[in-house]
Amino acid sequence: MSLERILAAPAHIYADDVLLAVEVVPPVDDLGAKHAEYAEAGIPHYWILDIAAQPKLTAYRLVDGVYEQDFNGTGVFMTDQPFDLRIDLDALRARVVPKRE
Repeated sequence: MSLERILAAPAHIYADDVLLAVEVVPPVDDLGAKHAEYAEAGIPHYWILDIAAQPKLTAYRLVDGVYEQDFNGTGVFMTDQPFDLRIDLDALRARVVPKRE
C-alpha cells in the first residue's frame, strides 16, 4: 500500500493491497461466496483456519483468477508466500479453549 493511499483514507483497506485473507472457522455455507469474492478482488492468498476440533489449515493461492489449493491438513504448515511463516497447527490445539456445554 502506498503512503499516499494510507494518508488519503487511513481507515479504508483496498482489496488490491491485501496479500492474504485468513478466515477462522467460517460458516460452511459462506465459503463458496468468499472464495469467489476474494478471487475477483485479486487477493493472492486465502487461508481457512479451522480450530473447532483438531486445528486444520487449508491454504489457497490465486492462479489465473482461480484459487488452487497449496495445503490442506494438520501438523506443521510452512510457506514462503506471501511471507516466510511456520505454523505448528498441533500446538494450536493445546491453546484452543473447549466450548462450554
